[in-house]
Amino acid sequence: MKLGNVLRGSLERTGKQMKVVAVETRQSKQILSDYLNNRRNIPIDKAKKITESMDDPQLNQELAALFFKALAPRTTKDLSSENVFLLDDLKNFEEQDRVSLEEPTLKALMVPMKSRSVEQEKLLNKYAKEFLEEIASELVYYLVFCKDADLDATEMIEKINVKNLKG
Repeated sequence: MKLGNVLRGSLERTGKQMKVVAVETRQSKQILSDYLNNRRNIPIDKAKKITESMDDPQLNQELAALFFKALAPRTTKDLSSENVFLLDDLKNFEEQDRVSLEEPTLKALMVPMKSRSVEQEKLLNKYAKEFLEEIASELVYYLVFCKDADLDATEMIEKINVKNLKG
């Protein structure tokens, strides 16, 4: 699935107008149009602003999947153990973002689902997003390690999955 299709689907689901997203993200309508029509690659920081503006959990998941598919081969090619501190910084940053939300998130989870406020739902959604970003950074770290160690990352994951399903 292309990025433009993902963004277009989110606009349709939320009913939000492109000009509103442009204002909220401080981007021109032309740039957003270029993203929608797959004429321009979207930087991850811009995608994050768009997801915050759209407030669409499905968009968050679809963009995370698209970015990870694009990020993993590029990252494992560009990064190695020589500059692993960049990965450590990324992991630490993502973990700090998630941990800062833990206490209010746990309180929101204690509220019965039908009684939660809109703000509590947004908090839970944000926590899930931060948790996914943390997992993605860990996975990139793992892929770089496997590359440097000349290990087959996919084969190792499959073995762990088989082991976990048996146990």
